[in-house]
Amino acid sequence: DHPDYEAWITQYNQELEKNGNYIAEILGKTKGLKVNRTNGAFYMMPLFEEGVLNDKQTLKIENEAARKYIEQEVAKPNFALDKRFTYYLLAQTGICVVPASGFFSPYNGFRLTTLDRDDARRQDTYARLSAAVEEYIASA
Repeated sequence: DHPDYEAWITQYNQELEKNGNYIAEILGKTKGLKVNRTNGAFYMMPLFEEGVLNDKQTLKIENEAARKYIEQEVAKPNFALDKRFTYYLLAQTGICVVPASGFFSPYNGFRLTTLDRDDARRQDTYARLSAAVEEYIASA
């Protein structure tokens, strides 16, 4: 019942739409990904193109303890390929996304949020994410 609610929700929805469109534009240009626009939702689930992931791909991880842990985890039987990517991504970049397999998706991908309101940080994060996807896919 707050008198400013309608104006606030309109502005908030416009910001979500802008954020989602920006992220879709960046990740939509990323080799190996398929991306749909969010239409104002606060999450997005880019999918890897069929056949681009395998169990040999990696990203360079500077922290030796983190690298050893990731290598141990991803070596487990039936470790999902999209989950493998998210582990390497987090260890290399600090960017946290959730594997699509964690949502029982039959497709390899990852879920991310569009909520970051800081334009510079959002631009940096998704540029780094895009580069990491391409580096990971090209690694093996």
